[in-house]
Amino acid sequence: YFTETGELSLAASKCVLSLLRNNKFYERMITPQQFHALGKMLTSSTTQQKEVFIKSLFKGLKLVQLPVKYVALLALCASDSRITPVAKLLLTTSIKIRREFIKNNSEISSNPKISAEILPEYSVPYLIHTLAHSEFFAADSPAYTQTTKCLTFFFDQILHEEDSFSFLVQMLEGLKFTEDAIAPKSKGVHIVAELSLLIVREKSEKRNWREQKHPGSLFLPSSMYKTLQLEDLIAENPPEKKGKAKEKSALEPASKSYLPPNFQIHKNTSNPLNAITSTPNQKTKEK
Repeated sequence: YFTETGELSLAASKCVLSLLRNNKFYERMITPQQFHALGKMLTSSTTQQKEVFIKSLFKGLKLVQLPVKYVALLALCASDSRITPVAKLLLTTSIKIRREFIKNNSEISSNPKISAEILPEYSVPYLIHTLAHSEFFAADSPAYTQTTKCLTFFFDQILHEEDSFSFLVQMLEGLKFTEDAIAPKSKGVHIVAELSLLIVREKSEKRNWREQKHPGSLFLPSSMYKTLQLEDLIAENPPEKKGKAKEKSALEPASKSYLPPNFQIHKNTSNPLNAITSTPNQKTKEK
């Protein structure tokens, strides 16, 4: 049944989605925190409320009336096995619709900035930021099991070819050289980006995909990420070296790992999703 608070949250969320579907002007008013609040409907509500919410969400996704970032919200359904099958269908359908939309509109595919609003892969930065600010993220450490479920569920659907893999790797690597625009001291986005890289690369190895440099520019939402310039990195991590050695030294902290030591991906035979666990004492021997 619907709790009173949950019912009010659901009604408010549906109103927001309706406004966004019918008038793109309101999208400019949505802050990262408000976007996270929509995502909370899929992590803190009852199963019935989640079902109602994702159906309302899909109304805008199937007609490409909502920006690409709203595709990312469906990944949060991985935390509730009772709605995962429906969410998977809606996610795969939303991805397919957007790929076909770009394919049938040459002016979109030829314009990187416009395609960034449609291309499914551009939902990844929004998913990473939302997971890093989810109510379960802090408690999910050090195994990050729930975070991994959401990421695995999402990448299972969005990875479809070698070019997509290279695109995502370059984007995820680029996130290492950013800071959270609303929480500059937090390393949450870096942790989730690292988890994403582990999952994406594991899946690519099974398909024998080779990592290649993706041509063209990549875009990140400025409301969520601040791209660090070399000067910022030097100011944050003042090196003792000078010249080019100084620049190289300043870049090292931004590329370091924020995951626990000896962090590995292990296959969980009791769950169709992969679980990531920390092995602080001894590295598990691969079979």
